[in-house]
Amino acid sequence: MTDPEQVKTKSPEEIEEELLVAMSDGSSSHESVMERLLQLKAAGGPARADAAAVIYQEELRRRGDRERVLSVLELRGGWLLEETAFAVECRDLLFDLWADRRGRAFVRCAGFESGAPVSECLRRFRVLISLQQGSVCRHPSWGCGVIRDFDDFDERMTVDFTGRPAQRLSYAHAAEVLEVLPEDHLMALRARNPEVLRVMAQSDPGGLVKLALRSLGPLTTDELRTALGAEIAAEDSWQSFRENAKRALKSDACVQWPVRRSDPIRLLAGPSDIGRSCIENLRVERNPERIIERVAELRAAGGLAGRDPEDIATVANKLSYVACEFMDKQPAMAASAVVAAKNIGLLDDAAQVWDRVIDDLLVPDRFAATVSDMPARELRTFLQIAAAKRGKLVANLCVTGLEKAPLQTVEEMLRYLAESGFEVEAAEALRQVLASGQPEMAVIAWCCRHIDLCEKWRVATPHMILGMALGRAGEQCRGKDLKARRVIQEALEDEALLSGVFGRFSMAERVEFVRRLRDL
Repeated sequence: MTDPEQVKTKSPEEIEEELLVAMSDGSSSHESVMERLLQLKAAGGPARADAAAVIYQEELRRRGDRERVLSVLELRGGWLLEETAFAVECRDLLFDLWADRRGRAFVRCAGFESGAPVSECLRRFRVLISLQQGSVCRHPSWGCGVIRDFDDFDERMTVDFTGRPAQRLSYAHAAEVLEVLPEDHLMALRARNPEVLRVMAQSDPGGLVKLALRSLGPLTTDELRTALGAEIAAEDSWQSFRENAKRALKSDACVQWPVRRSDPIRLLAGPSDIGRSCIENLRVERNPERIIERVAELRAAGGLAGRDPEDIATVANKLSYVACEFMDKQPAMAASAVVAAKNIGLLDDAAQVWDRVIDDLLVPDRFAATVSDMPARELRTFLQIAAAKRGKLVANLCVTGLEKAPLQTVEEMLRYLAESGFEVEAAEALRQVLASGQPEMAVIAWCCRHIDLCEKWRVATPHMILGMALGRAGEQCRGKDLKARRVIQEALEDEALLSGVFGRFSMAERVEFVRRLRDL
Protein backbone atom coordinates (compact mmCIF):
# COMPACT_ATOMS: atom_id res chain seq x y z
CA MET A 1 0.00 0.00 0.00
CA THR A 2 1.02 3.60 -0.53
CA ASP A 3 2.09 5.98 2.19
CA PRO A 4 -0.11 9.11 2.44
CA GLU A 5 2.82 11.45 1.88
CA GLN A 6 3.90 9.54 -1.21
CA VAL A 7 0.37 9.74 -2.59
CA LYS A 8 0.29 13.50 -2.22
CA THR A 9 3.71 14.13 -3.79
CA LYS A 10 3.20 12.06 -6.97
CA SER A 11 3.45 13.92 -10.25
CA PRO A 12 0.37 14.36 -12.47
CA GLU A 13 1.94 11.99 -15.01
CA GLU A 14 2.31 9.23 -12.39
CA ILE A 15 -1.27 9.65 -11.24
CA GLU A 16 -2.52 9.57 -14.86
CA GLU A 17 -0.65 6.32 -15.48
CA GLU A 18 -2.24 4.76 -12.39
CA LEU A 19 -5.65 5.99 -13.50
CA LEU A 20 -5.34 4.55 -16.99
CA VAL A 21 -4.39 1.15 -15.57
CA ALA A 22 -7.17 1.23 -12.99
CA MET A 23 -9.80 2.30 -15.50
CA SER A 24 -8.80 -0.18 -18.19
CA ASP A 25 -8.37 -3.43 -16.26
CA GLY A 26 -11.03 -2.85 -13.58
CA SER A 27 -8.65 -3.99 -10.85
CA SER A 28 -9.32 -0.96 -8.64
CA SER A 29 -12.52 -0.09 -6.86
CA HIS A 30 -14.66 2.79 -8.06
CA GLU A 31 -13.82 4.69 -4.86
CA SER A 32 -10.10 4.29 -5.52
CA VAL A 33 -10.46 5.70 -9.05
CA MET A 34 -12.47 8.64 -7.70
CA GLU A 35 -9.76 9.36 -5.11
CA ARG A 36 -7.08 9.34 -7.81
CA LEU A 37 -9.14 11.79 -9.87
CA LEU A 38 -9.16 14.14 -6.88
CA GLN A 39 -5.39 13.68 -6.51
CA LEU A 40 -4.92 14.52 -10.18
CA LYS A 41 -7.01 17.66 -9.81
CA ALA A 42 -4.83 18.78 -6.88
CA ALA A 43 -1.59 17.94 -8.69
CA GLY A 44 -2.40 18.90 -12.28
CA GLY A 45 -5.43 21.16 -12.18
CA PRO A 46 -9.15 20.72 -12.96
CA ALA A 47 -8.78 20.59 -16.77
CA ARG A 48 -6.36 17.67 -16.60
CA ALA A 49 -8.47 15.83 -14.04
CA ASP A 50 -11.63 16.40 -16.05
CA ALA A 51 -10.07 14.90 -19.17
CA ALA A 52 -9.29 11.73 -17.21
CA ALA A 53 -12.75 11.73 -15.62
CA VAL A 54 -14.37 11.87 -19.08
CA ILE A 55 -12.41 8.78 -20.14
CA TYR A 56 -13.57 6.91 -17.03
CA GLN A 57 -17.12 8.18 -17.48
CA GLU A 58 -17.20 6.89 -21.07
CA GLU A 59 -15.95 3.46 -19.98
CA LEU A 60 -18.69 3.29 -17.35
CA ARG A 61 -21.29 4.40 -19.91
CA ARG A 62 -20.13 1.64 -22.27
CA ARG A 63 -20.66 -0.89 -19.47
CA GLY A 64 -24.10 0.56 -18.72
CA ASP A 65 -23.11 1.36 -15.12
CA ARG A 66 -25.63 4.14 -14.58
CA GLU A 67 -25.05 4.69 -10.85
CA ARG A 68 -21.30 5.16 -11.23
CA VAL A 69 -21.68 7.42 -14.25
CA LEU A 70 -23.93 9.62 -12.13
CA SER A 71 -21.33 9.71 -9.33
CA VAL A 72 -18.63 10.80 -11.83
CA LEU A 73 -20.89 13.57 -13.10
CA GLU A 74 -21.45 14.68 -9.50
CA LEU A 75 -17.69 14.76 -8.95
CA ARG A 76 -17.13 16.80 -12.10
CA GLY A 77 -19.95 19.12 -11.10
CA GLY A 78 -17.84 20.31 -8.18
CA TRP A 79 -15.06 21.46 -10.51
CA LEU A 80 -14.81 24.73 -12.41
CA LEU A 81 -16.56 23.63 -15.61
CA GLU A 82 -18.40 25.72 -18.18
CA GLU A 83 -21.90 25.35 -16.75
CA THR A 84 -23.97 25.55 -19.95
CA ALA A 85 -21.93 23.01 -21.91
CA PHE A 86 -21.69 20.66 -18.94
CA ALA A 87 -25.45 20.88 -18.34
CA VAL A 88 -26.08 19.82 -21.95
CA GLU A 89 -23.57 16.96 -21.59
CA CYS A 90 -25.28 15.73 -18.41
CA ARG A 91 -28.74 15.96 -19.93
CA ASP A 92 -27.78 14.03 -23.06
CA LEU A 93 -25.86 11.36 -21.16
CA LEU A 94 -28.63 10.78 -18.63
CA PHE A 95 -31.21 10.67 -21.46
CA ASP A 96 -29.11 7.90 -23.00
CA LEU A 97 -28.77 5.90 -19.76
CA TRP A 98 -32.31 6.42 -18.39
CA ALA A 99 -34.02 5.92 -21.75
CA ASP A 100 -37.49 4.85 -20.57
CA ARG A 101 -40.36 7.34 -20.48
CA ARG A 102 -40.16 8.02 -16.74
CA GLY A 103 -36.38 8.27 -16.72
CA ARG A 104 -36.44 10.85 -19.48
CA ALA A 105 -39.17 12.77 -17.68
CA PHE A 106 -36.97 12.81 -14.59
CA VAL A 107 -34.05 14.17 -16.65
CA ARG A 108 -36.24 16.94 -18.09
CA CYS A 109 -37.59 17.90 -14.67
CA ALA A 110 -34.17 17.99 -13.01
CA GLY A 111 -33.69 21.40 -14.60
CA PHE A 112 -30.60 21.02 -16.78
CA GLU A 113 -32.04 23.59 -19.20
CA SER A 114 -33.22 26.00 -16.48
CA GLY A 115 -29.89 27.70 -15.79
CA ALA A 116 -29.71 26.21 -12.28
CA PRO A 117 -26.24 25.06 -11.13
CA VAL A 118 -25.47 21.65 -12.62
CA SER A 119 -24.59 20.23 -9.19
CA GLU A 120 -28.12 21.13 -8.01
CA CYS A 121 -29.68 19.56 -11.13
CA LEU A 122 -27.76 16.34 -10.47
CA ARG A 123 -28.98 16.36 -6.86
CA ARG A 124 -32.57 16.76 -8.04
CA PHE A 125 -32.17 13.93 -10.52
CA ARG A 126 -30.82 11.63 -7.82
CA VAL A 127 -33.85 12.43 -5.66
CA LEU A 128 -36.21 11.58 -8.51
CA ILE A 129 -34.65 8.23 -9.40
CA SER A 130 -34.76 7.21 -5.73
CA LEU A 131 -38.55 7.72 -5.57
CA GLN A 132 -40.63 4.57 -5.95
CA GLN A 133 -44.29 3.71 -5.45
CA GLY A 134 -44.67 3.18 -1.70
CA SER A 135 -41.56 5.22 -0.83
CA VAL A 136 -41.87 7.44 2.22
CA CYS A 137 -40.73 11.00 1.67
CA ARG A 138 -40.64 14.21 3.68
CA HIS A 139 -41.88 17.61 2.48
CA PRO A 140 -40.56 20.70 4.32
CA SER A 141 -44.10 22.05 4.87
CA TRP A 142 -46.38 19.01 4.78
CA GLY A 143 -44.29 16.48 6.68
CA CYS A 144 -44.14 12.79 5.76
CA GLY A 145 -46.07 11.10 3.01
CA VAL A 146 -46.23 7.90 1.00
CA ILE A 147 -45.91 8.01 -2.78
CA ARG A 148 -49.08 6.56 -4.27
CA ASP A 149 -48.42 6.62 -8.01
CA PHE A 150 -46.70 8.36 -10.93
CA ASP A 151 -48.24 10.06 -13.97
CA ASP A 152 -45.48 10.17 -16.57
CA PHE A 153 -47.72 11.87 -19.15
CA ASP A 154 -48.37 14.92 -16.91
CA GLU A 155 -45.02 14.45 -15.15
CA ARG A 156 -46.65 14.46 -11.73
CA MET A 157 -46.79 12.12 -8.75
CA THR A 158 -49.48 11.61 -6.13
CA VAL A 159 -48.38 11.60 -2.49
CA ASP A 160 -50.52 10.83 0.57
CA PHE A 161 -49.22 13.18 3.26
CA THR A 162 -50.44 12.87 6.84
CA GLY A 163 -53.58 14.99 6.98
CA ARG A 164 -53.22 15.91 3.28
CA PRO A 165 -53.96 12.83 1.16
CA ALA A 166 -53.75 12.68 -2.64
CA GLN A 167 -51.49 15.71 -3.12
CA ARG A 168 -50.27 15.98 -6.72
CA LEU A 169 -46.71 17.24 -7.08
CA SER A 170 -44.93 17.95 -10.33
CA TYR A 171 -41.73 16.00 -10.81
CA ALA A 172 -39.86 19.31 -10.90
CA HIS A 173 -41.28 20.45 -7.52
CA ALA A 174 -40.71 17.02 -5.97
CA ALA A 175 -37.07 17.07 -7.09
CA GLU A 176 -36.52 20.41 -5.39
CA VAL A 177 -38.17 19.79 -2.02
CA LEU A 178 -38.66 16.09 -1.23
CA GLU A 179 -36.35 14.01 0.94
CA VAL A 180 -36.57 10.23 0.57
CA LEU A 181 -36.49 8.37 3.90
CA PRO A 182 -34.99 4.89 4.40
CA GLU A 183 -37.50 2.10 4.96
CA ASP A 184 -36.39 1.61 8.57
CA HIS A 185 -36.57 5.31 9.44
CA LEU A 186 -38.85 6.19 12.37
CA MET A 187 -40.96 8.52 10.25
CA ALA A 188 -41.18 6.01 7.39
CA LEU A 189 -42.48 3.34 9.77
CA ARG A 190 -44.93 5.84 11.25
CA ALA A 191 -46.29 6.72 7.82
CA ARG A 192 -46.71 3.08 6.76
CA ASN A 193 -47.90 1.43 9.97
CA PRO A 194 -48.20 3.70 13.01
CA GLU A 195 -49.74 0.92 15.10
CA VAL A 196 -46.42 -0.96 15.09
CA LEU A 197 -44.74 1.98 16.82
CA ARG A 198 -47.54 2.36 19.37
CA VAL A 199 -47.20 -1.31 20.29
CA MET A 200 -43.44 -0.88 20.46
CA ALA A 201 -43.84 2.03 22.89
CA GLN A 202 -45.62 -0.33 25.26
CA SER A 203 -43.63 -3.53 24.79
CA ASP A 204 -40.13 -2.31 23.89
CA PRO A 205 -39.50 1.28 25.02
CA GLY A 206 -35.74 0.86 24.82
CA GLY A 207 -35.99 -0.38 21.23
CA LEU A 208 -38.17 2.59 20.27
CA VAL A 209 -35.64 5.02 21.74
CA LYS A 210 -32.85 3.34 19.77
CA LEU A 211 -34.94 3.53 16.61
CA ALA A 212 -35.48 7.26 17.16
CA LEU A 213 -31.75 7.84 17.77
CA ARG A 214 -30.80 5.76 14.74
CA SER A 215 -33.22 7.74 12.57
CA LEU A 216 -32.80 11.28 13.90
CA GLY A 217 -29.35 11.29 15.52
CA PRO A 218 -28.53 12.43 19.08
CA LEU A 219 -31.56 13.85 20.91
CA THR A 220 -32.04 15.60 24.22
CA THR A 221 -34.83 14.29 26.44
CA ASP A 222 -37.12 17.13 25.31
CA GLU A 223 -36.32 16.49 21.65
CA LEU A 224 -36.99 12.77 22.12
CA ARG A 225 -40.32 13.66 23.74
CA THR A 226 -41.27 15.72 20.69
CA ALA A 227 -40.07 13.05 18.25
CA LEU A 228 -42.23 10.37 19.89
CA GLY A 229 -45.25 12.58 20.53
CA ALA A 230 -47.41 10.60 18.09
CA GLU A 231 -46.83 7.39 20.04
CA ILE A 232 -46.83 8.80 23.59
CA ALA A 233 -49.21 11.73 23.79
CA ALA A 234 -50.02 12.05 27.50
CA GLU A 235 -47.48 13.57 29.89
CA ASP A 236 -47.89 10.85 32.52
CA SER A 237 -47.46 8.18 29.83
CA TRP A 238 -44.28 9.91 28.72
CA GLN A 239 -42.79 9.91 32.22
CA SER A 240 -43.48 6.19 32.56
CA PHE A 241 -42.10 5.49 29.07
CA ARG A 242 -38.92 7.47 29.75
CA GLU A 243 -38.19 5.63 33.00
CA ASN A 244 -38.87 2.23 31.42
CA ALA A 245 -36.66 3.05 28.43
CA LYS A 246 -33.85 4.32 30.63
CA ARG A 247 -34.05 1.19 32.78
CA ALA A 248 -34.05 -1.08 29.72
CA LEU A 249 -31.03 0.68 28.19
CA LYS A 250 -29.03 1.02 31.41
CA SER A 251 -26.76 -1.91 30.55
CA ASP A 252 -26.77 -1.30 26.78
CA ALA A 253 -23.25 -0.22 25.81
CA CYS A 254 -24.57 1.19 22.54
CA VAL A 255 -26.65 3.89 24.25
CA GLN A 256 -25.13 6.81 26.15
CA TRP A 257 -27.75 8.32 28.47
CA PRO A 258 -26.40 11.60 29.86
CA VAL A 259 -26.60 12.82 33.43
CA ARG A 260 -27.81 16.30 32.48
CA ARG A 261 -31.20 16.72 30.85
CA SER A 262 -29.82 19.31 28.44
CA ASP A 263 -27.23 16.91 26.99
CA PRO A 264 -28.23 14.60 24.13
CA ILE A 265 -28.82 10.86 24.34
CA ARG A 266 -26.48 9.17 21.86
CA LEU A 267 -26.48 5.86 20.02
CA LEU A 268 -22.99 4.39 19.86
CA ALA A 269 -21.46 1.45 18.06
CA GLY A 270 -18.33 -0.53 18.75
CA PRO A 271 -15.11 1.38 17.96
CA SER A 272 -14.19 -0.90 15.07
CA ASP A 273 -17.67 -0.59 13.53
CA ILE A 274 -17.62 3.20 13.85
CA GLY A 275 -14.12 3.40 12.41
CA ARG A 276 -14.96 1.23 9.41
CA SER A 277 -18.14 3.20 8.79
CA CYS A 278 -16.23 6.49 8.99
CA ILE A 279 -13.64 5.29 6.47
CA GLU A 280 -16.29 4.08 4.03
CA ASN A 281 -18.24 7.32 4.34
CA LEU A 282 -15.07 9.36 3.88
CA ARG A 283 -14.31 7.65 0.58
CA VAL A 284 -17.34 9.23 -1.08
CA GLU A 285 -17.77 12.39 1.03
CA ARG A 286 -17.30 15.76 -0.70
CA ASN A 287 -18.75 18.16 1.87
CA PRO A 288 -15.84 19.70 3.82
CA GLU A 289 -17.74 20.01 7.11
CA ARG A 290 -18.82 16.39 6.95
CA ILE A 291 -15.26 15.31 6.18
CA ILE A 292 -14.01 17.06 9.32
CA GLU A 293 -16.86 15.50 11.33
CA ARG A 294 -16.08 12.02 9.99
CA VAL A 295 -12.42 12.36 10.93
CA ALA A 296 -13.43 13.47 14.44
CA GLU A 297 -15.71 10.43 14.71
CA LEU A 298 -12.86 8.20 13.53
CA ARG A 299 -10.56 9.70 16.15
CA ALA A 300 -13.15 9.06 18.87
CA ALA A 301 -13.39 5.45 17.67
CA GLY A 302 -9.68 4.81 18.15
CA GLY A 303 -8.08 6.86 15.39
CA LEU A 304 -5.76 5.32 12.82
CA ALA A 305 -4.12 2.73 15.07
CA GLY A 306 -4.14 -0.63 13.30
CA ARG A 307 -5.69 0.78 10.11
CA ASP A 308 -4.58 -0.38 6.68
CA PRO A 309 -2.27 2.02 4.81
CA GLU A 310 -5.00 2.48 2.21
CA ASP A 311 -7.43 3.63 4.92
CA ILE A 312 -4.81 6.04 6.28
CA ALA A 313 -4.25 7.36 2.75
CA THR A 314 -8.00 7.93 2.39
CA VAL A 315 -8.11 10.07 5.53
CA ALA A 316 -4.97 11.96 4.54
CA ASN A 317 -6.26 12.62 1.03
CA LYS A 318 -9.62 13.87 2.24
CA LEU A 319 -8.07 16.31 4.71
CA SER A 320 -5.62 17.47 2.05
CA TYR A 321 -8.58 17.98 -0.32
CA VAL A 322 -10.34 20.21 2.24
CA ALA A 323 -7.17 22.19 2.95
CA CYS A 324 -6.36 22.82 -0.71
CA GLU A 325 -9.83 23.21 -2.22
CA PHE A 326 -11.14 25.63 0.41
CA MET A 327 -8.01 27.69 1.07
CA ASP A 328 -9.39 30.72 -0.73
CA LYS A 329 -13.16 30.25 -0.36
CA GLN A 330 -13.23 29.16 3.31
CA PRO A 331 -9.78 29.44 4.88
CA ALA A 332 -11.19 28.57 8.31
CA MET A 333 -12.21 25.20 6.85
CA ALA A 334 -8.67 24.68 5.60
CA ALA A 335 -7.38 25.49 9.09
CA SER A 336 -9.86 23.00 10.56
CA ALA A 337 -8.33 20.38 8.27
CA VAL A 338 -4.91 21.20 9.74
CA VAL A 339 -6.29 20.74 13.25
CA ALA A 340 -7.99 17.47 12.26
CA ALA A 341 -4.74 16.19 10.74
CA LYS A 342 -2.93 17.03 13.97
CA ASN A 343 -5.58 15.36 16.13
CA ILE A 344 -5.65 12.18 14.06
CA GLY A 345 -1.83 11.95 13.92
CA LEU A 346 -1.19 12.81 10.25
CA LEU A 347 0.46 16.20 10.54
CA ASP A 348 4.00 14.85 10.88
CA ASP A 349 3.51 12.11 8.27
CA ALA A 350 3.34 14.68 5.48
CA ALA A 351 5.14 17.60 7.09
CA GLN A 352 6.10 19.35 3.85
CA VAL A 353 2.53 19.31 2.56
CA TRP A 354 1.05 20.65 5.79
CA ASP A 355 3.85 23.21 6.21
CA ARG A 356 2.81 24.68 2.84
CA VAL A 357 -0.84 24.76 3.93
CA ILE A 358 0.06 26.53 7.17
CA ASP A 359 2.24 29.06 5.30
CA ASP A 360 -0.69 29.81 2.97
CA LEU A 361 -2.95 30.39 5.98
CA LEU A 362 -0.48 32.84 7.51
CA VAL A 363 -0.97 35.44 4.78
CA PRO A 364 -2.37 38.49 6.69
CA ASP A 365 -5.81 38.82 5.06
CA ARG A 366 -6.35 35.07 4.97
CA PHE A 367 -5.20 34.71 8.59
CA ALA A 368 -7.71 37.36 9.71
CA ALA A 369 -10.57 35.55 7.95
CA THR A 370 -9.41 32.21 9.32
CA VAL A 371 -9.21 33.13 12.99
CA SER A 372 -12.48 35.10 12.87
CA ASP A 373 -14.48 32.11 11.61
CA MET A 374 -12.96 29.21 13.58
CA PRO A 375 -14.57 27.77 16.73
CA ALA A 376 -12.60 28.75 19.84
CA ARG A 377 -11.32 25.26 20.65
CA GLU A 378 -10.08 24.66 17.10
CA LEU A 379 -8.57 28.15 16.93
CA ARG A 380 -6.53 27.50 20.07
CA THR A 381 -5.11 24.32 18.58
CA PHE A 382 -4.47 25.94 15.21
CA LEU A 383 -2.50 28.80 16.79
CA GLN A 384 -0.39 26.28 18.68
CA ILE A 385 0.29 24.26 15.53
CA ALA A 386 1.16 27.33 13.47
CA ALA A 387 3.28 28.83 16.25
CA ALA A 388 5.35 25.65 16.50
CA LYS A 389 6.50 26.33 12.93
CA ARG A 390 6.32 30.15 12.62
CA GLY A 391 6.02 31.47 16.17
CA LYS A 392 7.14 35.07 15.62
CA LEU A 393 4.99 35.47 12.51
CA VAL A 394 1.91 34.14 14.31
CA ALA A 395 2.52 36.55 17.19
CA ASN A 396 2.80 39.50 14.78
CA LEU A 397 -0.40 38.47 13.00
CA CYS A 398 -2.26 38.22 16.31
CA VAL A 399 -1.02 41.66 17.36
CA THR A 400 -1.94 43.36 14.10
CA GLY A 401 -5.28 41.54 13.79
CA LEU A 402 -6.47 42.28 17.32
CA GLU A 403 -8.44 45.43 16.58
CA LYS A 404 -10.99 44.02 14.10
CA ALA A 405 -11.45 40.51 15.49
CA PRO A 406 -14.64 39.19 17.17
CA LEU A 407 -14.60 38.56 20.92
CA GLN A 408 -13.81 34.83 20.95
CA THR A 409 -10.93 35.47 18.53
CA VAL A 410 -9.58 38.28 20.71
CA GLU A 411 -9.77 35.88 23.68
CA GLU A 412 -7.80 33.16 21.94
CA MET A 413 -5.18 35.43 20.35
CA LEU A 414 -4.43 37.22 23.64
CA ARG A 415 -4.36 33.86 25.44
CA TYR A 416 -1.82 32.61 22.91
CA LEU A 417 0.32 35.76 23.22
CA ALA A 418 0.26 35.63 27.03
CA GLU A 419 1.12 31.93 27.19
CA SER A 420 3.84 32.12 24.55
CA GLY A 421 6.00 34.87 26.02
CA PHE A 422 4.56 37.79 24.06
CA GLU A 423 2.92 39.64 26.96
CA VAL A 424 4.77 42.87 26.16
CA GLU A 425 3.56 42.81 22.56
CA ALA A 426 0.01 41.95 23.67
CA ALA A 427 -0.09 44.81 26.17
CA GLU A 428 1.25 47.31 23.64
CA ALA A 429 -1.30 46.20 21.04
CA LEU A 430 -4.13 46.65 23.54
CA ARG A 431 -2.86 50.10 24.55
CA GLN A 432 -2.80 51.19 20.92
CA VAL A 433 -6.31 49.89 20.24
CA LEU A 434 -7.74 51.61 23.33
CA ALA A 435 -5.96 54.82 22.45
CA SER A 436 -7.49 54.86 18.97
CA GLY A 437 -10.49 56.82 20.28
CA GLN A 438 -13.16 54.33 19.16
CA PRO A 439 -11.95 50.82 20.03
CA GLU A 440 -13.91 47.82 18.81
CA MET A 441 -16.57 46.54 21.19
CA ALA A 442 -14.86 43.13 21.33
CA VAL A 443 -11.68 44.64 22.83
CA ILE A 444 -13.68 46.55 25.46
CA ALA A 445 -15.58 43.37 26.32
CA TRP A 446 -12.29 41.48 26.71
CA CYS A 447 -11.00 44.20 29.04
CA CYS A 448 -14.20 43.95 31.13
CA ARG A 449 -13.56 40.23 31.54
CA HIS A 450 -9.89 40.76 32.42
CA ILE A 451 -9.77 43.97 34.43
CA ASP A 452 -7.06 42.69 36.78
CA LEU A 453 -4.87 41.57 33.88
CA CYS A 454 -5.30 44.92 32.14
CA GLU A 455 -4.16 46.64 35.32
CA LYS A 456 -1.19 44.27 35.66
CA TRP A 457 -0.15 44.89 32.05
CA ARG A 458 -0.65 48.67 32.55
CA VAL A 459 -3.09 48.71 29.66
CA ALA A 460 -5.88 50.68 31.36
CA THR A 461 -7.27 51.43 34.81
CA PRO A 462 -10.52 49.83 35.99
CA HIS A 463 -12.20 53.24 35.84
CA MET A 464 -11.12 53.72 32.24
CA ILE A 465 -12.34 50.24 31.22
CA LEU A 466 -15.72 50.54 32.90
CA GLY A 467 -16.09 54.08 31.60
CA MET A 468 -15.66 52.83 28.02
CA ALA A 469 -18.10 50.01 28.82
CA LEU A 470 -20.70 52.54 29.98
CA GLY A 471 -20.31 54.42 26.73
CA ARG A 472 -20.99 51.34 24.60
CA ALA A 473 -23.51 49.32 26.66
CA GLY A 474 -26.57 50.80 25.01
CA GLU A 475 -25.16 50.97 21.51
CA GLN A 476 -27.09 49.44 18.63
CA CYS A 477 -25.14 46.62 17.02
CA ARG A 478 -25.47 43.34 15.16
CA GLY A 479 -23.46 40.33 14.10
CA LYS A 480 -20.20 39.70 15.89
CA ASP A 481 -20.69 42.68 18.23
CA LEU A 482 -23.85 41.29 19.85
CA LYS A 483 -21.94 38.88 22.08
CA ALA A 484 -19.42 41.57 23.02
CA ARG A 485 -22.19 43.99 23.97
CA ARG A 486 -23.82 41.31 26.14
CA VAL A 487 -20.52 40.74 27.97
CA ILE A 488 -20.23 44.49 28.57
CA GLN A 489 -23.80 44.71 29.90
CA GLU A 490 -23.26 41.71 32.18
CA ALA A 491 -20.10 43.29 33.58
CA LEU A 492 -21.99 46.48 34.44
CA GLU A 493 -24.67 44.40 36.20
CA ASP A 494 -22.19 42.21 38.10
CA GLU A 495 -22.30 43.48 41.69
CA ALA A 496 -19.33 41.37 42.76
CA LEU A 497 -17.17 42.75 39.96
CA LEU A 498 -18.21 46.36 40.59
CA SER A 499 -17.72 46.14 44.34
CA GLY A 500 -14.30 44.56 43.78
CA VAL A 501 -12.98 47.43 41.67
CA PHE A 502 -14.97 50.34 43.11
CA GLY A 503 -12.51 50.73 45.96
CA ARG A 504 -9.72 51.42 43.47
CA PHE A 505 -11.54 54.50 42.12
CA SER A 506 -10.73 57.97 43.38
CA MET A 507 -13.59 59.90 44.98
CA ALA A 508 -14.11 61.94 41.82
CA GLU A 509 -14.12 58.80 39.70
CA ARG A 510 -16.73 57.18 41.96
CA VAL A 511 -19.07 60.16 41.72
CA GLU A 512 -18.70 60.40 37.99
CA PHE A 513 -19.14 56.64 37.46
CA VAL A 514 -22.28 56.39 39.65
CA ARG A 515 -23.81 59.36 37.81
CA ARG A 516 -23.20 57.77 34.43
CA LEU A 517 -24.44 54.40 35.63
CA ARG A 518 -27.74 55.97 36.77
CA ASP A 519 -28.11 57.67 33.40
CA LEU A 520 -28.07 54.38 31.50
